[in-house]
Amino acid sequence: MVWLLVVVGLAAGSRRLAAQPLTVLARARVQAAVDAVRHDSSAIRERAWRREMRSADPVVARLATLGVATLARRTYRYPESDALLASLLPRGATLDAIGVQASLARAASLVTRWRPVEAGAALEATRRGAIQIGDSVTEGEVLAIMATFAARSGHRDSVRRLMRDAVARVSAGSSQAALFKCTEASFLRGEALRTADTLVTEGTALARSLGDTLVLARCLLVRGTLDEAQGSITRSSGPIGEAIALLRASKDLEGLGSAQQWMAYTLIQYAQEFGSGRRLAEQAIANGRQAQAPLVVAWAGLNLAQVALRVGDAVAARRAALDAQAAFGRLGDRQGELASRGILADALMLAGDVPAALATYEAVARQIAQMGGTNALSPNLLRQAAGHIELGNLSRAERLVDSSVALATSTGVQGIVVSSQHYWRGLIESRRGRYDAAIERFLQFKRGVGPQASHLNLDADLRIAEAFARSGRFEAAESVFTRGSASLDRMRGRAASRGDVLRLLTGQRYDTDTDLGIATTVAEFVRVGRLEAAFRIAESERARWLWTQRARRDAMARTKPDRGPLDDRMIDARDVQAALEPRTVVVSYVTGRGGEPTTAFVISATQLRAVVLPPIDSMTSDVERFVALLEGGSPATALARSLGKRLLDSVMRALPAGVRELRLVPDGPLHHLPFDALMLADGSRLLDHVAISRSPSARLAVAPSRPVAGGRIVAYGDPIFDSRYHLARLPGSADEARAVVRAGGGRGEARLRLDARAPAFREDRFDGVGVLHLATHARVQDWGLIDNAVFLGATSDDDGRIGADDLASMSLGVGLVVLSGCRTVGGLVATGEGVQGLVAPLLEAGVGAVVVTHWDIRDRSLIALMEDLYRGLAAGMTTSEALARAKRSSMRRGDSPTVWASVSLVGDGTLRPLVRASAASADGLRSAAVDRRRIAR
Repeated sequence: MVWLLVVVGLAAGSRRLAAQPLTVLARARVQAAVDAVRHDSSAIRERAWRREMRSADPVVARLATLGVATLARRTYRYPESDALLASLLPRGATLDAIGVQASLARAASLVTRWRPVEAGAALEATRRGAIQIGDSVTEGEVLAIMATFAARSGHRDSVRRLMRDAVARVSAGSSQAALFKCTEASFLRGEALRTADTLVTEGTALARSLGDTLVLARCLLVRGTLDEAQGSITRSSGPIGEAIALLRASKDLEGLGSAQQWMAYTLIQYAQEFGSGRRLAEQAIANGRQAQAPLVVAWAGLNLAQVALRVGDAVAARRAALDAQAAFGRLGDRQGELASRGILADALMLAGDVPAALATYEAVARQIAQMGGTNALSPNLLRQAAGHIELGNLSRAERLVDSSVALATSTGVQGIVVSSQHYWRGLIESRRGRYDAAIERFLQFKRGVGPQASHLNLDADLRIAEAFARSGRFEAAESVFTRGSASLDRMRGRAASRGDVLRLLTGQRYDTDTDLGIATTVAEFVRVGRLEAAFRIAESERARWLWTQRARRDAMARTKPDRGPLDDRMIDARDVQAALEPRTVVVSYVTGRGGEPTTAFVISATQLRAVVLPPIDSMTSDVERFVALLEGGSPATALARSLGKRLLDSVMRALPAGVRELRLVPDGPLHHLPFDALMLADGSRLLDHVAISRSPSARLAVAPSRPVAGGRIVAYGDPIFDSRYHLARLPGSADEARAVVRAGGGRGEARLRLDARAPAFREDRFDGVGVLHLATHARVQDWGLIDNAVFLGATSDDDGRIGADDLASMSLGVGLVVLSGCRTVGGLVATGEGVQGLVAPLLEAGVGAVVVTHWDIRDRSLIALMEDLYRGLAAGMTTSEALARAKRSSMRRGDSPTVWASVSLVGDGTLRPLVRASAASADGLRSAAVDRRRIAR
């Protein structure tokens, strides 16, 4: 019946065509197509119009063709719409009203697909046709689109002229007038916020009164972006969310993708809702691709780069920003290039490449000035100031802060800049040795941001503590630090509000130095012999990073694991000493950047010592070269000795006699360093003297552990991977899985091919399993908190991916997990927060220790070393002893360092996972796992 009514209505309408101007009919036909898509009646409309396309009346046939072409365009069937629109544009003939609308539709289609040269030609043709037939409304629409082109290419004067001309051609109370007001407001976002605010308010009200939902959605999106520009972040989500709902209802995938991209930006940038922001960005990319809108895809991709930056991985953020910059360059979008360069500069600063960061910030500033976005210049100048502070150019930094404040005041964007200036001025005063003035500046900063900004107050307190320590007021420094730590623990506790937790998760705050001076504070305490206080400060800050990274991973997870409360007991050196055996020593490194000293704490059962070492900045490039040479098979003797001299010689002199095991707590770039390959003063390797294990913190280095019941092995190998991941088969991993079970005394099973599938892994409780061996592919992105995964066999409804969040949410009563994959030791490395890729999730799941690899391993090259490891475990050796013996055997066989230096142990090195436990110990297994999970958190 509905279909009959539509057909009858169309037939009746066709008889009235002659009574209406062709311009009105053509515009009405386009609007009817848009409405049909929105109301899910496009199929009915299209069938009716296709019949009319065969009409003998050329006007009826051409209007029907315009309607079908618009339906095809609005449902993203571009080849079809292109052909139909071309049929309405005869060459050499003057365009009539239908031809003008067809030309406008073609231009709009080309704009969506961002083919600017062709779109520009189509716009010019449309404008000429509109002028010839006196269609001022269409001419105005063309001028507004041209203004968008001018804005993206940075021609601000052209934007103003084009928008002025566009507004003059439409009725003051029309939908076009509302759209033009909001469009002009979007162009003024970077230079005249008050004017923009007035325009978008008027445009939104007009669109709402007219009931034009598409124009209203556009205005609401601009409203949200203006709120964001003025610092009203919470308020901005309302209009953007309403725009998303309207665009989704209208089936406008391009507009929907754009709105989702903006919402993703605000969630990531301001709310630290990494998971929600990431999901919205991915939805925006999917919608943009379906609409074939490359600008939407590029901007949403930049959101994902922003996530990388916010979770602290400078390398991935830099790579993604460069990719986005190249994409925007190809598209001719200077705004996108500008945004990409901004993220690139932040990534370079986060990585510590300050000169390159400053050069990029300066390029961004020049581009901002060229494009007229003056309100964006103030934060840029502050970022430049931060870089010059790190380089010691304090006068230059002070001038930049002054310029930023003056500019913010003149443009009416004072809130953030004026309140935050005191932080940078505090850093400047501290560098100049004027510590009282620095403290006062940080206190001014705290007063400016208010007590609700808990995370910013904590940063300021850490800097105040540094100023106190630098000026020799150690009691005051420790008091401030203790106060900040207590506040942090309250914020991290079970009773903490979601807002408190989210405020802690920002990867970048005002300070570009991610360790906030902790390395300097710790070294100052050590120099005056206050070792216990220094250790408490270092370990507390390390715990903060560990917790923050876990919370970030949870924020990005698809499923939220049930987390217990944070273990808020303060650990000190005496706690560590009480937990150590006489022949075991914990060595905990604290690094900074920008010339900050490195400190190594040496803790045994009877003493606490500490040595101040050279800054890690002076060693980072050597560490990278050393790892590269070892991976390539070189012994790298010169670098092994040089790094050993700087990192180990003083530490070894501080060791008590008879030490057989070192539990290392690396920091910063040292997480990627194979310590046992370093050489000592006598030319021997560290591996020749001690067994080594690693831990993300001193607390975890002495965490309680109990024997594992059963002592069985479950080894996964040669899974059948999902084709979408393009993972090569690993036939040698089947041999490895069988070999380790045999070497472990045959107690266990090798699960291969169809038996090595992910669903069974997820469902297995691994009761009685001492060692879980995964000989398979692992992907650990440097910044990935949720993308990190191991890959097992796929099924029709499971892609085989076991993500970090999957691992963390499991309850694994397993003593040892061996990740015999590629680059499993990777993961986000920031000051003091440890290996996070796959190791931390496993420790959170209750695993006692994890064997990991530092670099890509050939399929069969590790089998002999792994067999030796399992023979040692089967003989009752501890995990650290068994791995050390296996590595030494590999060296004696003449194996390349690529093999024996590639493997490390993270976690409890005292475990004996293949020793059968007593019944009492078996009963305590689960509670032991719970204990380790509690401490890991």
